[in-house]
Amino acid sequence: MKIGCLLFAAAGNDKIIDQLKNGVTLNGRLYKNHIDGANQLDYLTGKSKNLVVKVLFM
Repeated sequence: MKIGCLLFAAAGNDKIIDQLKNGVTLNGRLYKNHIDGANQLDYLTGKSKNLVVKVLFM
């Protein structure tokens, strides 16, 4: 789910990756997951000229 980080950040929660790693309750349900990926929202919106990782697959 490489694009998941980007989607969560675009939806307004750029800290969800750490929250899920530690365990977070959403809508009454506990989630504890490791999501592989990096938030590239600033790069894609032009706020940054640098990728967080060297390769971006879309």
